[in-house]
Amino acid sequence: MSKEKKAENDWELFSLAEAISTFFSHRVEGEGGVALAALTREMTLKAGFGTSHIEAEKAEEIYHEWSSLPAVGSEEENQPLVRTEDGKLYFRRFFEYEQQVAMALSYRLGDNSNEFSDVIDEGVIKSLDELQIRAVKTALQRDLLLLTGGPGTGKTRTIVGILVAQLQKNPDTRIALAAPTGKAAFRMKESVLRAMESFELLEEIRS
Repeated sequence: MSKEKKAENDWELFSLAEAISTFFSHRVEGEGGVALAALTREMTLKAGFGTSHIEAEKAEEIYHEWSSLPAVGSEEENQPLVRTEDGKLYFRRFFEYEQQVAMALSYRLGDNSNEFSDVIDEGVIKSLDELQIRAVKTALQRDLLLLTGGPGTGKTRTIVGILVAQLQKNPDTRIALAAPTGKAAFRMKESVLRAMESFELLEEIRS
C-alpha cells in the first residue's frame, strides 16, 4: 500500500472515530458523555485495525465506571455498547457478528461429513512446501481450516493448492471466495490467478 493510500485510509478511520464519538457525547450529558466519546473513539480505532472490542483494563483507563454508563448494557440488554461477562466492551453489532461466526464455526467443527482422503496430486505437491502440503491435506479431511500467516508466507499459494486439490477430487465442487470489500475481493482474485500460474493444472480446472 502506498503512503498516499495509507494516509487516506488513516484519515477516513480517524474521521469516522470522531463522528461516532461525537454522536455518543451528544447522547449523554456531562462526564458520562465525555467518557462515552473517549470509549467509542478508542473502540472505532481498534476496529479499524482489526480488533472487535477493548478489554476491561483499557476501558478502566479511559473511565473507571465505564460499565455503568447509560449506553452500556449486558449481552441481553438492548444497548448500543455491550459489556460481556468476561469484561470486554463491544459495539453491539460487532458483538452479534462474533456470536454468529462462533455459532457457524461450532456447527462446522461438529460436522465430520467430509470423506475425502489426504492423497493429493503430484502436480500440487511440486508447487508447495511441507507446511503448505500439510494444510492442503488437512483441508481435504476437515470442514473447517483456519490458515494464518504474515505477508509473504505463502497463504495465497496454499489456498490455490487447496482449491486445486478439491477440484481434482470433485470437479463439480462449487467454490466461493469472500472478502470484506470490493477492492479486497479484486486484489484476492488477482493474487489467486497469479499463484495459479505456477501450478500444473488441467485446462478445465484452470478455466
